[in-house]
Amino acid sequence: MAAAIIIESLAAYWWINSGRAITGPSWLMPPLFFLPIYIGIAWFSISMHRLKRRVRAADGCLCPNCLYDLAACPDVDKCPECAFAGGPNEARESWRAAGLVKR
Repeated sequence: MAAAIIIESLAAYWWINSGRAITGPSWLMPPLFFLPIYIGIAWFSISMHRLKRRVRAADGCLCPNCLYDLAACPDVDKCPECAFAGGPNEARESWRAAGLVKR
């Protein structure tokens, strides 16, 4: 393992000092540097959009803890999957408080 690190270090040293270092236009570096942040923001936005669409399709009757559909069992007091205390009405109110279900 140490030999691989040493070889890579020597190769990088040779590459940089040989005048063949990777350079590019200065306008390209900031977008490439922040690309992981852009990808993370896009992933978060898409995930929140899918969650909002799923909650609205179920009319807010999803367990806030595990997203189990509570519409099939309206007379229970807790989620059958995760034992979250609260039935469909409490789940709907928590989604309304979060702003994902319209009043």
